[in-house]
Amino acid sequence: MNLSKTLAKLNYDGSGKETLIEHTNEVIKYWLQLKHIYFNTITDKDFWYWSFISILFHDFGKIAKNFQVNLPFGQRNLPHIRHEFVSGVFLLLMKSDTFKVPIESIAAVFSHHKKLNGDLFIEDSKKKIQINRNVLIEFLEYSKKVLTDNRIRTIVVEEKIIDAFLKSTSQNFYECYNACFLEKLSTYNNQNTEKRRNTYIYYKAILQSSDWCASAHKQLSKPFFYNEKIFKCAVKTKLFREDKLDLEKPFVWREFQDKSLLNKDTVVAVAPTGSGKTEAALLWASNKSANEKIIYCLPTRVTSNAIYSRICEYFGNDKVAVIHSSAFYFRKELDDNFDKKEYLADKTFFKNINVCTIDQILTIGFNLGFWELKTLHLQNARIIIDEIHLYSPYTLGLIISTIKYLKDYFNVKFYIMTATMPEYLKNIICETLGKSNDDILADGTYLNQSRNMYFVIDKLIDDLHEKIKEKLKGKKVLIVVNTVDQAIKTFQALKEFADEAICYHSRFIQKHRIEKEAKVLWLDKECKSLLLVATQVVEVSLDIDFDILYTENAPIDAIMQRSGRVNRKRREKKGEVHVFKHSENSVKIYDVPNLLEVTFQKLSAFDSKEMTEKEISEIVNDVYEEINLIESCFFKNKYKSGLNRHFEIQSKRDFIKDSIYDDKDEEEIFTREGLDTVNVIPDIYQEELSNEVIIEKVKHEVSIRRKWLRSLKKTSDVKHSWFTYVDVNYDKEIGLTFKKKEDKIIPHTLNL
Repeated sequence: MNLSKTLAKLNYDGSGKETLIEHTNEVIKYWLQLKHIYFNTITDKDFWYWSFISILFHDFGKIAKNFQVNLPFGQRNLPHIRHEFVSGVFLLLMKSDTFKVPIESIAAVFSHHKKLNGDLFIEDSKKKIQINRNVLIEFLEYSKKVLTDNRIRTIVVEEKIIDAFLKSTSQNFYECYNACFLEKLSTYNNQNTEKRRNTYIYYKAILQSSDWCASAHKQLSKPFFYNEKIFKCAVKTKLFREDKLDLEKPFVWREFQDKSLLNKDTVVAVAPTGSGKTEAALLWASNKSANEKIIYCLPTRVTSNAIYSRICEYFGNDKVAVIHSSAFYFRKELDDNFDKKEYLADKTFFKNINVCTIDQILTIGFNLGFWELKTLHLQNARIIIDEIHLYSPYTLGLIISTIKYLKDYFNVKFYIMTATMPEYLKNIICETLGKSNDDILADGTYLNQSRNMYFVIDKLIDDLHEKIKEKLKGKKVLIVVNTVDQAIKTFQALKEFADEAICYHSRFIQKHRIEKEAKVLWLDKECKSLLLVATQVVEVSLDIDFDILYTENAPIDAIMQRSGRVNRKRREKKGEVHVFKHSENSVKIYDVPNLLEVTFQKLSAFDSKEMTEKEISEIVNDVYEEINLIESCFFKNKYKSGLNRHFEIQSKRDFIKDSIYDDKDEEEIFTREGLDTVNVIPDIYQEELSNEVIIEKVKHEVSIRRKWLRSLKKTSDVKHSWFTYVDVNYDKEIGLTFKKKEDKIIPHTLNL
């Protein structure tokens, strides 16, 4: 055996192989490209030296016979041992006065395939290991040549280190790993923890990025730049295709959009529905350099899908990714050739423009989901956060914590926008970003204009059926209630009186939810009449223009968000918004003291009146000032909990160790408090799906609260054990409902 025949990988079908030298050379090629991109950001020359060493030795452990014989079609007469375990220990043994390899770069080598934690190599600690001395010497000669060829300081490995390495057992390796790595991390004091964490991020992400690209033989995203002229042409082309471009008039940006373009720093923007916020944000993002990423964050998967499709029309599918919990399935529906490897790159922000739910940037603080790669790609990025007012105090705290971290350490710029921004939220955001209220970019175009008439009804939804029936023929009517149970009940009572009726909430399997969304959008495009009965999920999900809204009373900003679904095109004839009394269960959902009562009282002043955009903003502020939300224990405790959560997770055991350790997906860690969900499949599909492929099973998943799962009878899929079937009722028209015995156990089902 010699180095030239030592393999790095072998295709499972036997169709091809790649030697260790070939793979390492390929990794170095990508490393050089990344150095060119980040050299002006990471200016420490020592960093780049040790990063190159980690790249050069990251797969060194594959010289072990254990790895070679356990490749497909091998003899398998030795136990498999993780190659990164061998690679990292060799670097630890090489540490000396002249070879002061940083522990963060060794951590990157140890963890470039697996999550970094104290148990990482426990299974490798007692396995027999064999390494050929000649192959090891050949690799060291190869490494010297590579270093010389790249004009990088070479290394000298003493014979005593080679001898000690070859004589060691895997138990000796583990003792070295434990004493020189794990214990070293534990003895770090808590000074400069954030700096050490960020250094580790750079080492790990640059190694992982280079390795991924080399293994997939896939190029890094090409530099992408666009300017105002290019973007204007793309917008005009889209409008022309949709027959919305007036060729008789010159196309000009609105004043609000022009100001966004001219502002190269972080922006806080307030603009009503229909003002072109998306285009304003993309104009602002055009100030980026060619290698910097755009991250567009939204509250829901549906809005993410919609904005993804919109941006693809502007820039092309090859430059845009969409990332959220069901994005792979969404992309697979659009392109059957889309595969998991491509999505793995997408979900770590390899693309130029990335559209995602807000969770995708919040998880980096929890050390979850390739957080190092994500964070690297956020360096100097332009992040757009839409509809920031929709998040709960806990999630808002996480967002503010993440903004501070990325702004302070990774030079990220933000465009934070919303249609409704209460004063308390303005103050929080401005303080975080170092802005004043005068710096807020507001679109005053529609300030004194109204879209809808408001009616306030002191009755519950069950008492309004007769009145609603009169409105259904020939109209697009939206009913929004605060619980899934009420949505189902209302839908069943009114569906037969409408030409088309759809029930829409979160407890539908993915397949049916997507079908419903598509049908609603088609009916809107064809100007068909429709009754849509929904929960809060509709507030930011479907970009559809209704004629009439009946909404259960809710927090004032939620009411205004629901109202934004009515007369979106600002027709001369006003839309109708009917606000009816909230149920007792709504008080349990929106557990801010007096919030619903004060909202209903303030809205009553506008009964049978129009409300301008200015008045909408004022009534939102009036409600939150009266209940003194910002000073309430509810807000303070929840917001503070979110604000401090990342730090608590990273420092709960030790300092530096936990700031770089990957989390184990512990149950209590979630980015949205109260929405700790788990995917299940209604058991009526168990037989039908028994021999189906994974993607088909994913289509039949639905999210329910994790705590509900404990009370349900459940079975695992025989073929793919991670899929769970649960004993519930399921109907395509109304979704998942719980059987009576579970209904007695499970509390009232909440929102979405």
